[in-house]
Amino acid sequence: MSDDPVAPEPTLVGLMPKASGVQPLENLAVHGIGTATNSRPVPPTPAELLATAAVAEPGGTDAQLDVFYDGEPERGIARELRRRYELRLRSVQRRQATGGDDPPTPDALSLRATWTVEFKTATSERAIHTHLRFAMLQSDRVVIDARQVEEETARRGMRRALRDYGGHYAEVFALVSGGSGLYWARG
Repeated sequence: MSDDPVAPEPTLVGLMPKASGVQPLENLAVHGIGTATNSRPVPPTPAELLATAAVAEPGGTDAQLDVFYDGEPERGIARELRRRYELRLRSVQRRQATGGDDPPTPDALSLRATWTVEFKTATSERAIHTHLRFAMLQSDRVVIDARQVEEETARRGMRRALRDYGGHYAEVFALVSGGSGLYWARG
């Protein structure tokens, strides 16, 4: 990654120096892709998070970067992204509402705070679809831990979900069994 603070921060997979083995999901535009609608809240911006939530400092150790993850699933995804791809992200503490429902909060922020990412764990094709249905409330980037399902099952789940909801996302990445990954980006 460039040390130039003005240079744009790369995309999710652009930050992964070891991501050459990641398989891109075929272009779904050929098959039709879900379009974004105005019927959902816009996920919080990095600036909003920095103003309203506790966020790990970018220069910290791995343990310091992970301090605000809610539990082991999120920490496990963060560790796997570092181990496989050397991708380091800053954890975000869940925001609390003064009354009513807590506002949507993504799990992580990029090191330079230019984009957010939500982590989900899925054990079936249906779970992948369901998670992508609701993750759009937290972020337009999602990493799904799908290591408990076969790669083809993860691929089917992502295809189906992106056909329905892809217009709401910039990037979706799935960690799959066998040490590989699946990646999709709008564009």
